[in-house]
Amino acid sequence: MEARIDKWFEEHSEKLIADVVRLIGVKSVLEAPESGAPYGWGARYALLHARDILDSLRIETAVFEDCMIEGDVRGADGQDGGIPELGILVHVDTVDANAAEWASDPFTADIRDGRIYGRGATDNKGPAVAAMYALACARDVTGGLAKGARILVGSAEEIGCVDIARWLEVNTPPRYVFSPDADYPLANVEKGRFVMHFRKSFGESADLPRVTSIRGGGTANIIPGAARATVEGMSKSALYGYAREFSEKTGAVINVVPTAAGAVIRAEGTAAHASQPESGNNAQTALLAMLAALPLAPSDATDAIRALATLFPHGDTRGEALGIAMGDEASGELTLSFDVLELDGSGFTAKFDSRTPQVADTRDILGTVTAALTRAGIDAAEHTMTRCHVAAADSVLVRTLLGIYKEYTGAEDTAPLALGGTTYVHGIPGGVAFGTVFPGEDNRIHGRDEYIGIEELLLSAKMFAAAIVELCQRDGIISAQ
Repeated sequence: MEARIDKWFEEHSEKLIADVVRLIGVKSVLEAPESGAPYGWGARYALLHARDILDSLRIETAVFEDCMIEGDVRGADGQDGGIPELGILVHVDTVDANAAEWASDPFTADIRDGRIYGRGATDNKGPAVAAMYALACARDVTGGLAKGARILVGSAEEIGCVDIARWLEVNTPPRYVFSPDADYPLANVEKGRFVMHFRKSFGESADLPRVTSIRGGGTANIIPGAARATVEGMSKSALYGYAREFSEKTGAVINVVPTAAGAVIRAEGTAAHASQPESGNNAQTALLAMLAALPLAPSDATDAIRALATLFPHGDTRGEALGIAMGDEASGELTLSFDVLELDGSGFTAKFDSRTPQVADTRDILGTVTAALTRAGIDAAEHTMTRCHVAAADSVLVRTLLGIYKEYTGAEDTAPLALGGTTYVHGIPGGVAFGTVFPGEDNRIHGRDEYIGIEELLLSAKMFAAAIVELCQRDGIISAQ
């Protein structure tokens, strides 16, 4: 079977790559909803491109509420519109990209050095196309699957998986479900997520020195790589001294730009995904650390800045200051990143993003955080919270996928992983994430110059095809016996 799969992809690899290139060319970031396009026309056009690819592969398609595409290969078991044996969940929406930071246009795929560069190359357009082709391959090399398989292509994963949540309200998921939207060898644990939106209103003070504005990050799940503040009433030389001191303390690059009224303070750190705050350097908290140390005049704004710097000290990625640091062996440590802040003379609004281990499901972390904010005079406006997702490490699905990964890669270490991020399978019983980032690889997901290696993409497609074949055999699972 492996030889048949290899031969099939030899014949179809050029078209697969071309389809990835075309799909990357659709800027499918969140936009204002319109009739027929609940997440904007970019995301809707990406779905239509995905449907065209499935149609070209002779895979039956259907549209679910303008937000997802279902692609089905019916099984010989007489699925007839019923629940297929296997489901693969992918998405074609992406986060945005700052073109000025990229070596090439992020929404025009660039192939160089054996890689495809472009926003969504790994997250998740490349893997999505690979899974579509894998479904066609599995059908062709078997002469028809014994049991049905379905690919679900979504368009709102990056804004909280609201599309699959709606799909699950009216549909039953397949027996086996995986999503190629994480790391190899396989992730069977996904931490929960706790996002808090908080704020404080106050009256403006003209007393000097003062901070008149702060602009940090704008997205809860991205650690800000840059932040800025406006300061009035301090000498340039004094600000230069603080900037040097806190550049050394925080590792961020803090610069002072004089203006007619005072100065703009700019902090540059390293952006990263909120699920891995230790891999970035938060420019927002670095800036706050410096601002809190300035000899500012007493005011509500000064109190707020110092309170925020105390609750979210630079380098605290475990929620120690908020009192919610915790962890367990199965899902690891809680992580926290303070990612959104906008402050002016009338108050501030802010958000933090925390990824929570299984033990957090038994603790009142909402109450702990609310109490800490209240003590600082800050209002907890709203929050979202999801529980930790755990799939059994010895399930048929996990054993089968890990067996295929080991067979195709020769890897010795195939222990399942615990993710800080969430995928489409979060909350689906038994669902796991399978690929497509290989160990030791940094595909720059959500960052500049995101890419996927062509060899790695094709290898993933072959493993997906092998998984479909094994999981959809008439007589059950082969490799797991």
